[in-house]
Amino acid sequence: MLGAWLARQHNGALITRLFMASGFMVFTALIIHQTGGDIEAHFSAFGLIGVLLYYRDWRTIVMATVVIYLHHLLLGYAQWRGSPIYVFDNTHFWATFAIHVLYFLPFVGMMSYLAIWLRREGYDDQHVIALAQQIIRGDLTQDASAPGERGQMPLIDAVLTMKTRLLNLIKVLPVATAVVRLQDSQLVATNDAWHRLFGLRVDTGQSLGKRACGRSPGNGRPWCSSCKPVKTARSVTCWPPCATATAGSLPVSWP
Repeated sequence: MLGAWLARQHNGALITRLFMASGFMVFTALIIHQTGGDIEAHFSAFGLIGVLLYYRDWRTIVMATVVIYLHHLLLGYAQWRGSPIYVFDNTHFWATFAIHVLYFLPFVGMMSYLAIWLRREGYDDQHVIALAQQIIRGDLTQDASAPGERGQMPLIDAVLTMKTRLLNLIKVLPVATAVVRLQDSQLVATNDAWHRLFGLRVDTGQSLGKRACGRSPGNGRPWCSSCKPVKTARSVTCWPPCATATAGSLPVSWP
């Protein structure tokens, strides 16, 4: 009843995970007692701790280990002293307890390591998805991770490096190009060809809706930093017709 209430009211909380880990080991202790301490019944502890990897939390594995060790120590000692409780199938309590502890420790250590590794892997996956969604929206300037984290997360570092190289590629394009985020008409980046062609620089990060289309004072060429994007079937066109942008990648190229 308590487990069902925790799962319903505190789903995913640490207290729920620790309770489930303890419950698994209590279930193991019950199996061991009902089988008269058969060695095969002890194997359920290995299997149920493997199930705890679902949580990707090493603390649940440590909790389960502490519970099953206390069961073996306290109830095993009570069995050795003559109580009607079954933990081991022989009378050599201390030697059998020591063997169980020593055999179980490497398994628990490996499971704890896997839980930490799987948790980091899941965090990386979620982070990469967030970065991909930023790139899809045209947000190529904001990094979702702190600089100190990048060396510890190769997958995220690879995505951020790809994003940086994409911006660098846009900068060296021979045509005047600006990257505009369609959802809020915010200018993300411009390249050197833009600056040479129009003889001016437009600050990145500004909303293009705050400026008007006009002509460059240097050479009289038309330019547009505030046109309203009009979506068509295959492209996004500024109006007044100052430039066109391919939907998706969001570069605005001037002929």
